[in-house]
Amino acid sequence: MNRLADVAADPWRPLVRWGAVAAIVVLVMIPLQAAVFLLSPPPTTVADYFALFQANPLLGLLDLDLLGAASTLLFSFAMLRTRIFGQAAAIVGLATGVTMLVPPNTGGVGLVVAMLSLIPTAVWLVLLARGMLRKMQLTSP
Repeated sequence: MNRLADVAADPWRPLVRWGAVAAIVVLVMIPLQAAVFLLSPPPTTVADYFALFQANPLLGLLDLDLLGAASTLLFSFAMLRTRIFGQAAAIVGLATGVTMLVPPNTGGVGLVVAMLSLIPTAVWLVLLARGMLRKMQLTSP
């Protein structure tokens, strides 16, 4: 089968393209998320979290990033078994996920770790976008 037919038959191509775009969008949003944390620090008590969710559900979800950490860890662990992104991207993703598990409301240390976790996050997103774009180039005519 020729390369053009392979590309036309590749059902993953649109998903890969959207994945690369999503990684770049998240990368651009990192400074906005950092600004949210700095301008509106996360609550320090459970009661404060409930009050925040009642007053502003979106801000409450932004301050509570446990699902983001879990998804990053799961996705990065799965990446260890693929050659699309490379082992470096998987390891950086695991480091990102682990640093995301430190709650930013645990005092000064938590806030510093939360801000520093943005560095490996940015590197991870660049590696993801690069891997997806490289996959697209390999499948293009």
